[in-house]
Amino acid sequence: MKRKIIQNALGVFSLVLLVLLVGFVFLQGDKPEAETKADNVSGKISFESEELVYDGTGNLNLMEGVKALDSDGKDATEKINAIITGDGNLNRKTVRYTFIDLTGKTITKKRTLVMKNYNGPSLSVKNNLTLEAQDLKDLITVLKSKKLIHAEDGYGRDITVAVKVLREKKEESRYEMKFSVINSYQDSEEVAVNAYIEGDVSDPEIRLSDDKITISK
Repeated sequence: MKRKIIQNALGVFSLVLLVLLVGFVFLQGDKPEAETKADNVSGKISFESEELVYDGTGNLNLMEGVKALDSDGKDATEKINAIITGDGNLNRKTVRYTFIDLTGKTITKKRTLVMKNYNGPSLSVKNNLTLEAQDLKDLITVLKSKKLIHAEDGYGRDITVAVKVLREKKEESRYEMKFSVINSYQDSEEVAVNAYIEGDVSDPEIRLSDDKITISK
């Protein structure tokens, strides 16, 4: 008798559990798809073409043919940060596009920038320069005004003002000067020349207070 009662009780319990399970599955199925998948949605970046071709005509627009959608499906193209990376080579470069979507996730995508009719930057500086000490205050401007230096970006555009210079003293009044320039496509050029500087030159000095130090382990 007791065994029959226990069996009946287990049967009722199993039936109730089955009803609850079916109801739970039914309720889950009623949820909108967007809500059930919300945690898996993230922004995205898309390109009209996987390659961006530039031949030097006009200004380079890295955002040409680029679109971004946020995690809520709304346009987020204005959030994109586009840069030319150091990857690739002279005529085929990599552009990285990045933005942060509404969920805080960083969305990144890359595409190739094809550089047509491009040979890289050029830099020319007259060797054995004769300078005055005061010329060092604005050396590039002085050299450019005397047509002793010239730099181009690879498409015929003058970028002389972007040239940087370092000098190293070799002997009294004689220096080695290293001129370098980086264009907007992340390519660089460097030229080293001799220079003779007349007048008092304030050369930077490095002095060490000790010739050895002890560091705790």
